[in-house]
Amino acid sequence: MTIDNRKGMAQIAASLAAGLSDPDSGYVSIPIEDAMIIAAAFDRYLSGDAKSLDIAFGVARGRGAPKRGPTKRILQRGVRAMFRGKTSWKELSDEEQTDPRTLQREVERHRDFILREFADQLARKSRERDGAK
Repeated sequence: MTIDNRKGMAQIAASLAAGLSDPDSGYVSIPIEDAMIIAAAFDRYLSGDAKSLDIAFGVARGRGAPKRGPTKRILQRGVRAMFRGKTSWKELSDEEQTDPRTLQREVERHRDFILREFADQLARKSRERDGAK
């Protein structure tokens, strides 16, 4: 049981703050699911399975994950590569004038950004088409 992102940690922090309704009691009331997540994360950290609390809670950036999104050039190249149809990496890389493995790595690494860019492009084209009618 891990937290997928910082938003989940923010929700747990909010439930901890809300649980402080009676500070004189010395106890904090939180949902059992949140308590289980916190306990499991601390267990992973204290046992040495996770080197930091960020890793234990599942909010650390993964190895090789980009700090920021890809450049516009990589996005455009990724959209063309992902939505070209059934074409080999070799053919795509020849068109893009790059190494096949480099192109494949870029697409794999930035897949979420590329999908979002493609969806944005479709939405823009749809708005433009609707506005032209």
